[in-house]
Amino acid sequence: MTHPTPELAAAGPTPKELRNDIVEARAEFQAALHEATRAGTWGVAPPSAPSGEESWSPRQHAEHAIRAQMIHTSFISQACGYGPREVPSIEAPTPADAAAELTRWGHRSDEVLRHVQAHELEKMTETRHGTRTVAELLQSLAAHLREHAEPIRTRSR
Repeated sequence: MTHPTPELAAAGPTPKELRNDIVEARAEFQAALHEATRAGTWGVAPPSAPSGEESWSPRQHAEHAIRAQMIHTSFISQACGYGPREVPSIEAPTPADAAAELTRWGHRSDEVLRHVQAHELEKMTETRHGTRTVAELLQSLAAHLREHAEPIRTRSR
């Protein structure tokens, strides 16, 4: 994996743009949760799904994505020198509970993310997926929320 040079990092999205993308991804996730409320398929795994995430219920996707938001945040916090952050266990028996947890932990995440400065975007940290920059982690956080909103939305139709 190649890492961006400072010149490339400077040409990429700003911290504010990356944070705005995360806010938009959370809104999309909330919309998917709203759809799940109407569908009544919250804890139901898809029939004849393969193993892995494809076999998860909307509830499992939500709980995983909300928790992963804080895993990303903790890695970002450590890379920026702020120290690790709490990574919760998420229990969301209903879509409304998931929406409340997303909001709660989104606020906790924002307590860290709002302090990220442009010069910190190129800082690196080790994750279970390899070495990542702060910018990559911010982009991954938004993408991951969207990735898991999609099966919630699809299975709620």
